[in-house]
Order: sequence, then C-alpha cells, then structure tokens
Amino acid sequence: MASLFKNKIFLIIVACAVAYFFFNPGGKFGFAQKNLVIYNRVPLMFYDLYVGPNGSPKPVEEISGKETLQDIWNDLFSIPPEENILIIIGSGFSRPTFVLNDETVIAIEAKGATIKQLPSPQAIKLFNASVDQHKKVAILLRLRD
Repeated sequence: MASLFKNKIFLIIVACAVAYFFFNPGGKFGFAQKNLVIYNRVPLMFYDLYVGPNGSPKPVEEISGKETLQDIWNDLFSIPPEENILIIIGSGFSRPTFVLNDETVIAIEAKGATIKQLPSPQAIKLFNASVDQHKKVAILLRLRD
C-alpha cells in the first residue's frame, strides 16, 4: 500500500510540473496578474519588468524612474533602425499607472520604433502574439498599481 501511495504522489508531482511548463511557455508570458507574472517559466513578483528585443528580462524596481527609462532607451536604440522594433508599454493591471507622454512617444517613433500603450493584460497578449509571429518586440510592463 505504501508503494502505491508513493507512486501516486510522484505522478501528481510530475503532472504538476508538466502542467506548469505547458501553461508557462519558454520565451513568453504565462500566468499573469497584478504583482505576479511568469515570464520564460520564471515567476517575477513585486517588481516592474523590462523584456528587451532579445528576450532577456530585467526586473526593475520602478519602471517610470528617469534612470531606468534612460537605460531602457539606450538598450532599445542600440538596435539598427531597419529592424523595426515594436515597443509595448503595459500601463498597469487595474488602472493605468505608467503611460508615456506624447513627446516621448513622438521622439521614440522618430527613431523608427512603433509604440503600443495598453493595459498590462492586453500588453502581455500582444507580446505573446508578436513573439509567435517572430517580430522584434520589447515590453515595459507595470506589474504594480
């Protein structure tokens, strides 16, 4: 009887691991809610998130901080303009708490990028769809409201 119980526990653990990897695919967002997202199978909590065009995530304490934004823009604009990058801004889960002003959007689009500002859940869906279409995409995601 003990052996049967151990096998059931093992099968449950394996089933949970398979489900986790199935619902949280590599290189994309899986589970997402306020203060917690799973990107590339790694859970991230209580930080905002920047994912560059190469797919590398960078948790940031405050995405709207001037230094943080400058680092992100430097990273994004080191890419040649002919690559036509899509920059997705996730403004927050329950209400918009991070939105770029019109002057910033115009300046970035003048450098050849396209910007989409959406609530964070829609931003995540657009990011995943863009990755599926093999587009060059980056996301600045507000996780905290």
